[in-house]
Parts: sequence; C-alpha cells; structure tokens
Amino acid sequence: KGKTGHYQSYSAEVGGLLAGWVCYGPTPCALGTYDLYWIVVSPEVQGQGVGSALLEHAEAQIRERGGRIIVVETSTRPSYTPSSLLPQKMTCHVGSLREKPPAQARQASLDKIKIGLT
Repeated sequence: KGKTGHYQSYSAEVGGLLAGWVCYGPTPCALGTYDLYWIVVSPEVQGQGVGSALLEHAEAQIRERGGRIIVVETSTRPSYTPSSLLPQKMTCHVGSLREKPPAQARQASLDKIKIGLT
C-alpha cells in the first residue's frame, strides 16, 4: 500500500547499484512504538554512511507518523556484529537491554534494545 502500508521499505543506491535496505513498521498493540525489522548494507559500501542515511530516513518517517520508540533486535551471531553496533551510532536513549544468555545459547539469542526518538 505504499506510504500508507503497515510495513515501510526503502532502499539506497550507490553508483546505480543497490547498496542497502531498511524495513520498519508499527508494533502491534503499542501506540507510538515501531519495530526496525531489517537494515542491511552491502559489504562493499559498509562504513560509507549508507546505513546511517537509511536509519535517519526511517527515523524521520517514524517521527512523522507519531512514533516515539523504535525497537531494535539483533542477533549475537558474529555475522550480525555490524548491526549490533547500530545503537552506538544512533543519537538515542537506551530504554532496556536484555542480559545475554550463556555462551552455548547465544547463537539463537536476541538482544532487545528500545530506542526513544529525541
């Protein structure tokens, strides 16, 4: 449904090639709360501001829709390390951080961070 749909999805291009993608939407039964479902950046352009630009766009759109909180969940798998650093790059307030489970359970675990928009 385009800009009025539940899920919102935007891509970024660098040099005419797909460089990144972000997807977010409102959290069911939680007024003013949005989930950042996915944010990915091609390895070839990581560290060049593509992810930051996608995140800034998502934040602006969420604010425009009355959003107050963005919930970000990331895995503790090594391949997710770049996305687990995302909150450190954001201007935000960390509302809650779940303790990490024992090492043997980390592969399937999620760390949940609520980020209030400022």
